[in-house]
Amino acid sequence: SRILLGECTYRIISGWSKRVRRRTLLYRTSHLRFDTFRTGSTIRIGGIDIKPISVDHSIPGAYGFHIYTPSGLIVYTGDFRLHGRFKPRIDLCEGVEDQVSLLICEGTNVGRLVEPMSESDVDARASSIIQRCRGLVIVDIAPADLDRLNTMVGVAHKTGREVLCSDRIMDTVTDLSGDRSLKVPRIGDDVKSFEEFKDDCIRNPEKYMLITCLYSEREVRRIKPPPGSIYLLSCSEPFEEEREIAFNRLLNWLNTFGVSIYHVHSSGHIYPLDIREIVERIKPRTVAAIHTEYPDAFRSLLSDLTKVYTFRRGDEFKI
Repeated sequence: SRILLGECTYRIISGWSKRVRRRTLLYRTSHLRFDTFRTGSTIRIGGIDIKPISVDHSIPGAYGFHIYTPSGLIVYTGDFRLHGRFKPRIDLCEGVEDQVSLLICEGTNVGRLVEPMSESDVDARASSIIQRCRGLVIVDIAPADLDRLNTMVGVAHKTGREVLCSDRIMDTVTDLSGDRSLKVPRIGDDVKSFEEFKDDCIRNPEKYMLITCLYSEREVRRIKPPPGSIYLLSCSEPFEEEREIAFNRLLNWLNTFGVSIYHVHSSGHIYPLDIREIVERIKPRTVAAIHTEYPDAFRSLLSDLTKVYTFRRGDEFKI
């Protein structure tokens, strides 16, 4: 079977698959054929041309697509946002005004309470909190969120701390270090391994920022951070039962050690008013809502601008 994916995604998957156990899903995909692409590529499948275009998201290597079909142009956003720091060299909406038959758009943040923070806001708020801390700073980010990692490295520099990373974060940095299109922290200069500096971190917690992921309690139990230390959750709150259990277990350990807990995060998904801005700009004939828990709210959001189609399981949509 042939699988198409971005070069950055392939780097991440390849790195992880080399480290996981043989029985896992990633190992069982080793027989598949992976073909990679970047912005500027053209993928031809039958009579359809597909052009991938980099978009800003909370992980690197995210793409939207221009899909050229005999029935018209389809623009698929994928997961994306307009409020991050990454500025793609080609705009997903550039040059397609009044030409789009169908815009397939994510709506993760539609219909829910959102706090419209940008990556710059995360930088400012984290800096304000961390500069008051006299103990250890622990930051929990998504394991492949390179933008957030770079933000926190900058915050650590401003607040006079060295950055230590858990194994999972170091793995991501290692996997992406060869990609010249990305800004990747330098191992040994910008970031160091927690395992190598664990003992000094225990002796001098005020010198360090520890970056972990996936609500890991392992490093917390090993360090036993002193009272007055802080934990910054700089990713999404848990949204499934297994992660909720892990998160609550971590919180119990943090409370035991007297560690203050803060949530400082900027969503990887577009905010509702930005969706309206895009629809007003490109004027698609129809919008199809995907990746949303509130499709009716999505339809209402754009009801004065264009037709909106929302899917049910098994639906077929024709343009």
